[in-house]
Amino acid sequence: MLTRYDVTIVAFKRRGGSHWDIADRDVILYADDEILVAGNPKKVEAFSELDKDADA
Repeated sequence: MLTRYDVTIVAFKRRGGSHWDIADRDVILYADDEILVAGNPKKVEAFSELDKDADA
């Protein structure tokens, strides 16, 4: 995500999971995962809008 969107996924939680796992570059994310994103606030906000655009 860093090269494409200029944000970093720091951690993720699987659907129904009770804890966060640290994300590394090899992790496979699924559509129903929750993610914790870090980066420039404007870039993070733009990244968060991507899912909303796909649902429209």
